[in-house]
Amino acid sequence: MLVKLMAFQIEQMKSWDLLRAYFQSGEVDMAYVMSTLAMDMYREKSHFRWIGLMHRDGNALAIAVPPPKALAFIKARRNRARPAAFEQFLPWADLVETGGYGHVAWYSKDVMLWPNCHVDCIALATAKAIKHRFSAVKEVMIYVRRAGEDIEKARKVGDKKLESIVRVVRKHIPAHTCSPIIASLDPKLRVVNYQPLNIDKDGLKQIMDLEVEGGILKQGIDIDTFSDTHFSIAIPQQKSKAKQQQYTNCIGVKQGD
Repeated sequence: MLVKLMAFQIEQMKSWDLLRAYFQSGEVDMAYVMSTLAMDMYREKSHFRWIGLMHRDGNALAIAVPPPKALAFIKARRNRARPAAFEQFLPWADLVETGGYGHVAWYSKDVMLWPNCHVDCIALATAKAIKHRFSAVKEVMIYVRRAGEDIEKARKVGDKKLESIVRVVRKHIPAHTCSPIIASLDPKLRVVNYQPLNIDKDGLKQIMDLEVEGGILKQGIDIDTFSDTHFSIAIPQQKSKAKQQQYTNCIGVKQGD
């Protein structure tokens, strides 16, 4: 997603390649992208900075058949050079279960353990926008955090509060249907999280190191230079027990397990 601040226009791109090209052209002020893509873009052209998170966790691997039959299915699909599964953002991946034609093999939170839930999509702003439109950029990030707070509250309360969030999501992304959206916001699973959304340098390094090791990124970047922490907000100091509870909520286990 791209943002032009002068007229405050938000535009959803049809592909990551189009988003990349448009943002790198310098014609827009902000972008919301996958962290891996952002780092690769930064290696290509470092005219922007990382200013915050959009969410934590939020990916899944979906198999289109029941797990006991998955091995044979995958082998058969491989022989025909066809995909047997897909890894995708939520709520897209939840479609296989809510639609009744597949299963989620794992959520990213189950394999990417991190104390505050792993870094996923992030917010970027051009150096030009930060310098000349700082207040506007800050205002956008304030509302991103408020939206995150609204989502967190809505899924705890459920009912009408959650329905209002679903309506907002479907207004902007009609392809998302109600059931997968609600499933992805299940408060018991907590497979996508919207707090805290400040810059998490160590969390991004976790992602970067794995991407470099896997050959997805050719090489790492200087995360300190990539980051602009001026848009972070102060978070009240938590007691160690509260931090542990946040961690156990994040990875979906109970204390004592």
